[in-house]
Amino acid sequence: MKLNRQFFSNFFMMCFAAFNFFSCADRTTDDYQRDKLNQSLNTYQAVTGVYTGAVKSNKTGQAIGAIELGLQVQTKTSTSTTGDTNQASPVLITNLRFLNTDLNTKMIQATTQNSYYDQTTKQFHTEISVTRSTVSGASAQSEIVSVTGILDGDQFNGEIKDLNDPDYAATLQLVKNGSTIEKIASENKNQNSDPTAHQNAGLTSESLYFSGQTQFLNISKALDVIMVLPFHQTAEDLLNIFSATRDVSMSFNYGKSLHINFSNVLWDRRQGFMSGQTTVVRNNEILQLTIECHYANQSQIQSQNQLVCKNILSNSNGPFVSSLNQTNLPVTDPTTSDISQPLISKIYAGSGQLGGKTVNDFRLNVSTISQSAADQLLDLFFPPNEKTLGISFNAGEGVSIYFSNIRWDVAQATLDGQTISSGAEGYTAYLKCSDFYFTNMTAKSKFSCHYWTNRSPDIFVTYNGAAL
Repeated sequence: MKLNRQFFSNFFMMCFAAFNFFSCADRTTDDYQRDKLNQSLNTYQAVTGVYTGAVKSNKTGQAIGAIELGLQVQTKTSTSTTGDTNQASPVLITNLRFLNTDLNTKMIQATTQNSYYDQTTKQFHTEISVTRSTVSGASAQSEIVSVTGILDGDQFNGEIKDLNDPDYAATLQLVKNGSTIEKIASENKNQNSDPTAHQNAGLTSESLYFSGQTQFLNISKALDVIMVLPFHQTAEDLLNIFSATRDVSMSFNYGKSLHINFSNVLWDRRQGFMSGQTTVVRNNEILQLTIECHYANQSQIQSQNQLVCKNILSNSNGPFVSSLNQTNLPVTDPTTSDISQPLISKIYAGSGQLGGKTVNDFRLNVSTISQSAADQLLDLFFPPNEKTLGISFNAGEGVSIYFSNIRWDVAQATLDGQTISSGAEGYTAYLKCSDFYFTNMTAKSKFSCHYWTNRSPDIFVTYNGAAL
């Protein structure tokens, strides 16, 4: 009897196993993939929706904007590794919108396709890849802005940051189906009135204005600077807020039509340091101008916001320093810079030998050639090695000849030129001078000139450096 019971027990177990075997055999790989897809879809669909809230600086606690995270699920189809079947997988898409508290008419939007959510740990993570605008001729670089945190029920608590610069992170406390970001930004607007008050100053002001002067080697010029914080309408605007560096453009204005523009200046807000390059053209020559600026605000123990710039030129001997104070109103063209600047003209007295006699009434009238105000300004940035001067050589009564194209070697302090006299008996006249520094000579300075023609003896004259 026991054997019969054991036999039937074993028989039923074999049948049950066989039933399960054939039932499992009916479930294909597609069934397994479909169940896995549905399970993942259910996980993602549980967190879909719109989450909104304020964005607050981690260091100051001030609201710098409002953010909206719109989560939605899509099914993505891809080819299997063997290439013979299509595989479906769920994708959690994040549509991000950011509204700055001071620029609430400009919206930053970005979409990511690689969001991640773990139902067990409630961990949410998404990344926005941003290609920064080319700065000063450098190669474009990609950076990552990440949004991470705990997404549990209707609450999301996390942070947003630049992975390369986590010190500039901001805290997110978002609620599902909460207030609109327009309302949240408006309610927090007064917290962000000073663009230099916290480290996340990025889009809090479209333009900054400065007035001051540039000190060149021997002269100063009035200067106004407009620094524009561009709005790209791309995810780069988001990077500009949560990164220590951002791009700005600067216009150096010395008067009407005297503007030098620097686009894509790189501003390191942590160090208050800016650097940029531009090119200008003078007499068909392309010149490169490179600047370094330091922006010191009140938090850096300054009596007022200041901008100090200097050049770091490798192809020029004209260093300059610009010192400016920040103003609250848009600047205008400096009134001290005039488009029609007068020529420089000086008369020097000297003595020399003429016809075996000492003559004390030699005169040398030196004038600069007509030049536009823009070219005059470029000469300050890029002091030319050579300039053309107009010179009238006078040796007593009735002896005068004009040289219209004397070459002045600025570095060597020499004059060299020739001219052909008018009249029936024309002749060629030559003039050479040494130790000629023009506007940089004093009462104790002396320079000497050698004048001759192809029909008369040489004349040597020593002139006083102090002009009449």
